[in-house]
Amino acid sequence: MSGPFRDPWELAKERFKEGLTDEEKSQFNDVKPEEVLYAASAAQKRAGSDSKAWYMASKMMPLVDAIHQYGAALDVISNTQSGILCPLWGGIRVVLTIAESFGKYHGKLLDMFERIGDVLPRFDSYAKLFPSQAYLLHALSLVYLDILLFCAASKQVFLEGRKKYKKTNKIFSPSLKVGMKLLWKPFEAQFGHFMDNFRRHKANVEREAGLAHMIESSREREAQGQERQLEQAERNLARQKRIEEEKRRKKARWYLILSKLCPCGYEKKMQDSQGARHKGTCSWIKDCDNYKSWVASAQSSVLWAHGKAGCGKTILSGWVYEDQLKIVGNANDAIVLSYVCNFKEPISLLATTIIESYIKQILLSLGQAKAPEGLLEELELAVQGSKSLDFDTAVGIFFSFARIFNKMRVVLDGIDECGAHSKEDIFRWIARAHQFPDTQISLYVSSRTDIEIKHRLERYPSISLSDSQPASDLTQYIVEQVEILRTKGDLELGAPDLYQKIVEKLKVKSDGMFLWVALQLKVKAPWDYDRPRPP
Repeated sequence: MSGPFRDPWELAKERFKEGLTDEEKSQFNDVKPEEVLYAASAAQKRAGSDSKAWYMASKMMPLVDAIHQYGAALDVISNTQSGILCPLWGGIRVVLTIAESFGKYHGKLLDMFERIGDVLPRFDSYAKLFPSQAYLLHALSLVYLDILLFCAASKQVFLEGRKKYKKTNKIFSPSLKVGMKLLWKPFEAQFGHFMDNFRRHKANVEREAGLAHMIESSREREAQGQERQLEQAERNLARQKRIEEEKRRKKARWYLILSKLCPCGYEKKMQDSQGARHKGTCSWIKDCDNYKSWVASAQSSVLWAHGKAGCGKTILSGWVYEDQLKIVGNANDAIVLSYVCNFKEPISLLATTIIESYIKQILLSLGQAKAPEGLLEELELAVQGSKSLDFDTAVGIFFSFARIFNKMRVVLDGIDECGAHSKEDIFRWIARAHQFPDTQISLYVSSRTDIEIKHRLERYPSISLSDSQPASDLTQYIVEQVEILRTKGDLELGAPDLYQKIVEKLKVKSDGMFLWVALQLKVKAPWDYDRPRPP
């Protein structure tokens, strides 16, 4: 008796994941097309060869474009696009990443992907001609299932090569080169079978689409009418080809621009600050006159929030960002941007990275279709041949994009972490934003009260966390954290009255610094409470 039916896509995914590390398995999920293009050119980017990186990425465009059309057809027919496209993007990205350390074989693999992309049918026009939606879905799945199977086969070759690589203590010896060559040779022969399958699938799709019947019918028409229709068809085909080529070029440009801009994960940083906030805290800022004036201002304005290290500035910035999102709502003429400087990521402390992040957020908010063509062309020229934008160029592009909106609300946290040169650039950008006449830019800047920052920002309205933040916020935080440790059994001091003493001592010694409290409780060391520290 045969076993239960297994979805061939699930079987193919399981087969592909065999032998992968946990990190590689995580790279298989939630992959975007630009990450596939980046994987194709990552080695050249690290080597500083931007022109070669663009060339390598362009090899993947026929395949990326074909998969996009496949996903669009599936979405129309059965609303299953994401479930099938994810393993395709993930499989391609993972095998490209594994192959990256194998030199010329990485290039050979890219050549194979390019050949596959060239032979795949374009389903956007065929979908209209299929008589059965169910059969169309089946025909599409057969073609693209073979792509995932090809990824699994190529992955296995490189995993075998990696095993040999580890056995030789990571020395790419002549014997290892010979071993890799022996592994590759049968795979090249197997690739021929894959290509035969792809061609056969394409022929089946075209046949089922009724193209042969359409051609035969056109031959039976009157000569004069046939000639006119043929000429019109050729013109339409040429025009459609130009349109498709232009779409492909713009799509490649879009992904490459995004891959060149700020690599820092701005979304996660702001989400982390929002997630760390305790319920009921931070809302005090709504009652500050300077905050209310900043929110209500009809002109470009700057609000500077400052305080000592660890007093909760980043958490407050997260609240302000969330508040601005609520104020803006779904307005098409407004946008909210955010950025958190992180001393653990030196690249995030560069002024250029900050502006690039804002540009990237604007692009992702607009989407490729709504982004102005002229600005995209300007960006394309700016990012070609360089690892990052020049600061002045980035600022110019930022303000060009700002003109698209009537209102722009920007949150910038932690500029005290930046170097002196980056701070100077940021101050110049803030001053220009404050005087920007074409769009109302409301800029919220948060930092420590360093002398150099105070000297440059004290001209703007400000909020001092030391003076304005109510003690109840800190008290609530301390009580909640101590109670959590107490409930979990992580804070055992014997006498029950010591818990209240801990709360009071932390309130007094913290001097308003949330971070100090968190560190004390993290190491479980608040022992200075009128009793000896236990052994």
